[in-house]
Amino acid sequence: MLNTTFYSSFYTRKPRKANLSKNLIALLTVGGVPKEYFMTLLNKTLQEAQNVSLIGLNYGQMNDNTTSVEMIGSGIPMDKPYLQHCMSMLTNKEWKGLRGGKIPVDDSFYLIGTADPTKTLECDEVCVILYPAMEEFVGDTKYGIFFSTKGRRSMGSEITNGDFDGDLYCVSQTAAFLDHFKVSKPWERTYFTPSALSKKPSELSHDELEKELVTQIFATQRQNMVVGKSTNSFLTFADQYIVLRKDDAEKHRLEEKMLKLTGLYYDALDAGKSRKTVVEFDIVILSLSEMHAFWGN
Repeated sequence: MLNTTFYSSFYTRKPRKANLSKNLIALLTVGGVPKEYFMTLLNKTLQEAQNVSLIGLNYGQMNDNTTSVEMIGSGIPMDKPYLQHCMSMLTNKEWKGLRGGKIPVDDSFYLIGTADPTKTLECDEVCVILYPAMEEFVGDTKYGIFFSTKGRRSMGSEITNGDFDGDLYCVSQTAAFLDHFKVSKPWERTYFTPSALSKKPSELSHDELEKELVTQIFATQRQNMVVGKSTNSFLTFADQYIVLRKDDAEKHRLEEKMLKLTGLYYDALDAGKSRKTVVEFDIVILSLSEMHAFWGN
C-alpha cells in the first residue's frame, strides 16, 4: 500500500474533475467495481445535463470565459438567439461525450506524474498536489503527483511502466473505487516487441538520413493507428470478459490476450522513443484468433 500525502489550499480551486471513458469503465468493471455504480453516475449526469447553468460551468474554460453563465446570471432571457446558440453547442457536446462514456467522477482528477525532485519520498510514498499553492517547493506546476525514485524500480515504472514523460495518472478518493481496490503485483510486461536494428545517424549518408527521417515521420502516424486499434480490440475482449462467469475457463484465455494487447499498446505509444515498430498484423492476428474461437464454439 502507498502512503499518500495531499497538499491543498482553501483559497485556490482544484483541477477539473476527471471523466471516465468507455475503456476506463471496462477496466474498472474488470477490476470489480459494480456495474450499478456506473449506472448511478450516468443517471446523475443525465439529470445535470438538463441544467443549462451546470453545462455552462462545466465547459466554461472552453466557452469564451463562461459567456453563457454570465449571460444567464445577468438576467438575459433564455429565448435570446445568441444564448440559445451557445447552450445548444454545449448541450450537443455534453451528449456526444456521454455517448462515448465521458462521465464525470467526484473527487477524482487527472494529474501529470513526475519524479520527486527533492529525493524526499520513500519507495512507498507519493505526494499529490491538488491546488496551485506550492510553487515555492515544486516550481511552476499547479497540480501534479510526485513519485519516489528510490528502490529497485521507480513507482512510475511499477504502474504500467510509466517513465515520467508527461504521463497522466488518475487520482481518486471516490469510495466506490477505494472499496474495491485490490493490491496487485508491480506491472511486468508479458509481451515485448522486438527492437528494430538501426544505424546511428553518423553512419548514414545524406540520402539515407533523409530517407530515414521521412520513414520516421510516417511511422509515427502508423503507430498512432496501432494505438487506436489495440485499444478497440482490448475493449472488445473486455466486454466478453465481463459477461463471463467467474469460474469460466474462457476468462483466463481472454486475460492473456488483453495483457498482450496492453504490451502492444504501450510499445506503440512509446515507439518514438524506443524506435520499436508495432505492426497492425499483430493486432489483426489477435482479433482473428478471437473470432475463430467464438465461431468455433
